[in-house]
Amino acid sequence: QKGQLSSLEIDLRNTLGNVHWKVKNYPLAEQQFLLGLDLAEVQKNNRLRTEFHSYLAGVQYNLGKLREARKNGLAGAALAEEQGLLKLAYRTHGHLALIEKQAGNFEAAYDNMVMRSGFQDSLHRTELAENLAEFTARFEKEKQDFLIKEQQTQLTLLENQTKIDRLQKSILWVGLLGLILVFGAVAYSLRQRVARQRLEKETLAGKVKGQQRELSAHALQMAQKSRLLDQLSEELRNIKGERPDDRKKLDSVLRELSSEERIDNDWHNFRTYFQGVHGDFEDRLKVAADQTLSPRELRMAALIKMQLNNQEIGTILGVSQDSLYKAKYRLRKKFSQAEEGALDAFITEI
Repeated sequence: QKGQLSSLEIDLRNTLGNVHWKVKNYPLAEQQFLLGLDLAEVQKNNRLRTEFHSYLAGVQYNLGKLREARKNGLAGAALAEEQGLLKLAYRTHGHLALIEKQAGNFEAAYDNMVMRSGFQDSLHRTELAENLAEFTARFEKEKQDFLIKEQQTQLTLLENQTKIDRLQKSILWVGLLGLILVFGAVAYSLRQRVARQRLEKETLAGKVKGQQRELSAHALQMAQKSRLLDQLSEELRNIKGERPDDRKKLDSVLRELSSEERIDNDWHNFRTYFQGVHGDFEDRLKVAADQTLSPRELRMAALIKMQLNNQEIGTILGVSQDSLYKAKYRLRKKFSQAEEGALDAFITEI
């Protein structure tokens, strides 16, 4: 009562209340249960609150306090059902049935008896489940004991087999030593082969890097050559020959500078270097495309594959940046898998 052991006090109030109830001293039982209910409310112990409400319903029924008994019975039944406490719900609905019968509310008494019967069935099923669990546990224990005995027998057999294995191992040692020597020779041969393959791989990588440098240098030369030829063409156009023969010669030179044959020759040499580095890129590009690709689009894709910027690509192809953007847009439309604005990344991954 000094508040130092409140949890123990709740248990003692519960015990004392049930003792008084057992000897039919209902006033003292009610007193103990009310004190216990207050403590349970303070500690927010829902299970004990349920018990005290249920006990108070039974005690107050015997005291003739039907109104208080009904109130505590309804509260206890609600808490029991909320927490799934089947036994308390079964008992509390029994108290409520008696209370309603005593008050003359036979319909309510009948409803509580139906509820009580339902919880009785649930308790029966729970009891069956508990019994089944107990039998299952016993069966599992017996099975486990059997397995342990069987494992012990197996262990004995294994011990005997171990002795036999030891004898066999002593005989096999000589053979194993011979196999180790053979495996050592094979391992040495494999290491030598791996070393040769590594050397070949490094040589091939160096060759590819060299081809990549040559390809980049060739692309740069093409860009520089294109710029020089464009400048030269522009300067020649600005020259006004005084004689007709001079004008004809200038026109012939301009046609030569801009001839497709010369451009094709330049691209043929570039394509040779490009295929040496990137292999069947054109074939993979054509497979990925939804439509046929023109030679000019293949050239532009090759320059994108080399990760050249737009200014370098425009210079090599001899087009303005605006024309290049339009050409890229038309090219992207031919690849359904390429996302908007991601043509360069898509081609680089092919």
